Amino acid sequence: MGWSVEPGQRTGELGRLTEILANCAAGSGRAALITGVPGVGKTRLLRAVCRVAEGEGAAVLDATATRAERDLPLGVVGQLLSCADLRPPDPRDALAEVRRIVRRLAESATVVVAVDDVRHTDTESARCLLHLLGRIASARVLVLLAGHLPARPLPAPPVLELVRHPRCARFTLDRWSEQEVAGFLAELSGGAARFAPAWHRAGGGNPRLLQALAEDTHAHRPGSGCGPEEPVAGPAFRQAVSECLRQVDPDTAAVARAAAALGPDMRAERIARLLDSTERSVALALDALTEMGLLASGRFRHEAAPAALLDEIPSAECAALHARCARLLYDDGAPSSAVARQLMAAAPLRPAGPGPVPWAVSVLKPAAEEARCAGDAESAVAALRLARRLCADEAERAGLLVALTRAEAELDPAVASRRLPSLVSALHQGLLDVQDAAVPIAQLLWHGRPEEARDALTALSARTTQHRTHSPLARLWHRLARLYPELPGSECAGTPGRLLGEPPDQDPAEDPCRAAERVLQRLAVSAPVPVAPVCAALIDLTHAGEPDRAALWCERLAPALRSATPVRRALFAATAAVVHCRLGDHAAAAERARTALALLPDRGWGIGIGLPLHAAVLAATEQGEHTTAAELLRRPVPKEMFRTPAALYYLFARGRHHLAQRRHHAALADFRACRDLMERWRLDWSEALPWRTYADEARRATGGAAEPREPLAGLSEAERRVAVLAAEGHTNRAIAARLFVTASTVEQHLTRVYRKLGLRSRAQLAGLLDTVTADGA
Repeated sequence: MGWSVEPGQRTGELGRLTEILANCAAGSGRAALITGVPGVGKTRLLRAVCRVAEGEGAAVLDATATRAERDLPLGVVGQLLSCADLRPPDPRDALAEVRRIVRRLAESATVVVAVDDVRHTDTESARCLLHLLGRIASARVLVLLAGHLPARPLPAPPVLELVRHPRCARFTLDRWSEQEVAGFLAELSGGAARFAPAWHRAGGGNPRLLQALAEDTHAHRPGSGCGPEEPVAGPAFRQAVSECLRQVDPDTAAVARAAAALGPDMRAERIARLLDSTERSVALALDALTEMGLLASGRFRHEAAPAALLDEIPSAECAALHARCARLLYDDGAPSSAVARQLMAAAPLRPAGPGPVPWAVSVLKPAAEEARCAGDAESAVAALRLARRLCADEAERAGLLVALTRAEAELDPAVASRRLPSLVSALHQGLLDVQDAAVPIAQLLWHGRPEEARDALTALSARTTQHRTHSPLARLWHRLARLYPELPGSECAGTPGRLLGEPPDQDPAEDPCRAAERVLQRLAVSAPVPVAPVCAALIDLTHAGEPDRAALWCERLAPALRSATPVRRALFAATAAVVHCRLGDHAAAAERARTALALLPDRGWGIGIGLPLHAAVLAATEQGEHTTAAELLRRPVPKEMFRTPAALYYLFARGRHHLAQRRHHAALADFRACRDLMERWRLDWSEALPWRTYADEARRATGGAAEPREPLAGLSEAERRVAVLAAEGHTNRAIAARLFVTASTVEQHLTRVYRKLGLRSRAQLAGLLDTVTADGA
């Protein structure tokens, strides 16, 4: 069954009104009033009765009263008589003239005089209709009135007498129950009754709102055979809300808009203060809106209703309303996020006067940080941009620029990088402390500008008394050295090679797997989860030979990051792709690499693009999708990437692709580049990136000898120390005492040594080292 736009006729009321019409045709004149809240179908029922009357040969004179013509004398009567091609009567004799015209028409047919929205009838027309009502007892005349009659303000006295006339039968239309909504859905499209509660909640049982929801839902899902479980609100719903609002009195409309502006912070006393009204009058207006079906339990039933209500007023007026809401909530001590929402909604309106708004800045800053931590970077960016616009203090504006850059970097680091000149200038001017300076320095490093980062750190170091080895400043120097280990002037203690996050606080002799999992256990319970150090720990766990455990951590952490910002999700997806590559699950690696590259444009990856490209190229190569791998390798990468450990991932993946395509010399060149960089940077990633195995394959294909192997290749520094001491015959306890670690740690190191070298005992380990020594001699 297709969708219909005219469902839900009031069949019961229509039947009773048809009976009254039949009595009128028999010579017993009557009047009927159809009333109810806006949207319940008064106009539709009135027109349905008129159609029945016309079908039976009756003469129908109809008019619609409007607020704009309420002061136009005989405006409604003029509409009625125009239906019979008659001129409006002389105002001096209008009462008798209207009566004579109607009775003359009734001599040849039943006459239906229908007036919609009757409360806006002008006084003179109301007197004419009232005069007519008193003189139709034996005439074939039905006076049919319809309209919403609010409790306040009361209509003008003639109109009030008209609708309260004893000859006027009253038909009050109610909103639909859930059962009636179920019938509406069935009549509409055969929709199942189980959907009725959701539709009733959204539309409040108001037929006009429900019909609009049906139109929007059908437009959203044109191929649907029945109503979906959740209705969709769109243009038709917004228009229906506006139409309902136009039928209420101005005071109720003002309360509705104030409630819409306050949103979840609406309360009767707040609305009263906002409108300079009384709580009683506001409460009555809220009751009217509830009866209409817009509100339930003091809240809007549908989130689209507030926007529809505010769309009815000019933007400047709407902005002013939100500005008053912001000040009201600020004075009430409401949460910063609530006040910030109002300030941002009022942003199109310039603050009064030329000066700043200090209290607004004090609200927007914490609200932005709260939004950023919750993963809502868009709201954080909007709040910080507004805060900078309202702030006049130069130092505070610099701090806001730092916060804005950090928030923008959560969406797209390339966009945030446009603010680097201003940030670097503020840093050199001394407007940023070490904590704030970390933001532009991190951006400079990520976007391949290490010399600028080094110069900024040098300037920062000259102004601080912090020690260069144990302070936030020292961590910045360490990060510079790890990312760009060959940059002149960046030398410091530390291990190069970490692309993401700060290094875990661990003993150098501690088992790397245990250290990584300790970090992950600590960070996994954070809210929000700090993605960069988590990714660093996952890479550490993978490099330590435990990709299966890293994959389990990826699965455990994924739910907490589904609502994170695009950059956080992209970094996590790229890391998970690397983990799955090492695990050999190339389908999963390809999927996560695609996700990472789709979430963040290439220009936003900076030097880090080597990570997702590594996984994507490797996965494509292993799955035989060599065209895909070639296309990925054609994507431009920043040349500065090759000064960072990201190059190792990229070169290894490219070498694997060359090898699969039988370009053995090109593959050998990439694998040797991996070797040379690892040697220069004192990195041992041979297990995570086993370049030597594939270099041997490429070398054999070219007719050369295999690469010379170092016996302890693939071991970490801690594992090497334990291996040498064990080969010399020391016990685990003796090794532990000598290296200042526990015997358990020694045992774990030895287990890894045996596995990596393919050995089973200390004797085999000693034999391996003796053989190497003999060969060297």
